[in-house]
Amino acid sequence: YAIFAFCLVVFVHELGHYLVAKWCGIKSTDFSIGFGPELFSIIDKNGTKWKICLIPLGGYVKFVQSEKDGKKNIEDQSFDNASVFKRALTVVAGPISNFILAFVLFFLSAFISGVGTNDPIIGKAYELPGASDFFEKGDKIISINDYPVKNFSDVFEISSNSQFEGKISVLIERKNNIEEIFLPFIFQPIVLAVETLSPASKAGLKPGDVFISIGNKKINNFEDIRNIVLSSRGEELDVKIWRKNKIINLKLNPELRPTETADGNLKEVLRIGVRGGPPFEPIRKTPSILMASKISLNMTFYVIKMSIIGIIKIIDNTISPKHLNGPIGVAKALTETSYQGLAAFISLVGAISAGLGLINLFPIPVLDGGYLMIFLYEAIFRKRPPEKVLNLLMFIGLFLILSIMIFATFNDLMR
Repeated sequence: YAIFAFCLVVFVHELGHYLVAKWCGIKSTDFSIGFGPELFSIIDKNGTKWKICLIPLGGYVKFVQSEKDGKKNIEDQSFDNASVFKRALTVVAGPISNFILAFVLFFLSAFISGVGTNDPIIGKAYELPGASDFFEKGDKIISINDYPVKNFSDVFEISSNSQFEGKISVLIERKNNIEEIFLPFIFQPIVLAVETLSPASKAGLKPGDVFISIGNKKINNFEDIRNIVLSSRGEELDVKIWRKNKIINLKLNPELRPTETADGNLKEVLRIGVRGGPPFEPIRKTPSILMASKISLNMTFYVIKMSIIGIIKIIDNTISPKHLNGPIGVAKALTETSYQGLAAFISLVGAISAGLGLINLFPIPVLDGGYLMIFLYEAIFRKRPPEKVLNLLMFIGLFLILSIMIFATFNDLMR
């Protein structure tokens, strides 16, 4: 799955370069997915060699260069003889293709997972320790301790405004029959999602797990977990969870992790990397094309925005650079997410694609953004930068990119 995701994101990026170059009359000699030894290749009718190489950590499109080929009929199709506008368009097409891929993948994810409705009908439910009955898919909630429920939002409102003691009575309609079930709590400390590469992931926590205790303290809700983790100072925690009628003991090491604040910023907070919520979810429906488009557009911009904020916070040392992921970390995250379902996996690939598009727009020589800066110089001064200056800039850019890659890979290995 990880290799497929890498190849897809790289292929779409390079395809953007290739297609726009072809449209601009620029000839391509090579289209490669991966680096290193060639595994497979084919030459098309236009003379472009399409190949797959051993190391799937990138790719490239090689264009005809006039100074290397010399023949006039090829010079007319060379990259360096094209106008500044055509060259810039060819270069920027790669990142834009990644943004388009992210949009499409978020769109597909929205259709696969659906969107929650406000109808008081159960779409998914988890089993709970100490509960004599459980919700089933399709149950319609009528009341909670005699408080009427008209929509799913009422469940949260009733629970937050009421102090329940003892078992909670929930009246439901199930298969045209009115039944009463009893729950120990409405909001159990249940795990709904586990963050990739988090302490919870390393410890083996899974969605559906219910926290019973941490140390000697009984856990009643997620606020209890949050308070214990924040006061732990990062020391190891003995955790007892309930999983499908079995009690399991785990050890967790909270760590400082980038966390989005209420104002949309990022800061490091001691966390274990789990998301909680009620042990039941509303029924979901397939969104309209317009709604799915809005969701995917918002997600694409969200990933770009948070990536920029994250990079700024690393630069100003608000967030530790140890959170930078290299290829190994990304592959591990993709592997973990693949077990959470198709929608989650597709969403992560979409986020990686958007992130790759953004990074390639950075004004660093070797990256697409660096070439755009060179073209901007050429457009302003009506001449190309001196060859020696270009070579120096490319060397600095390559050194910087390789240094970041080595550092990020070191982070991955340390994890």
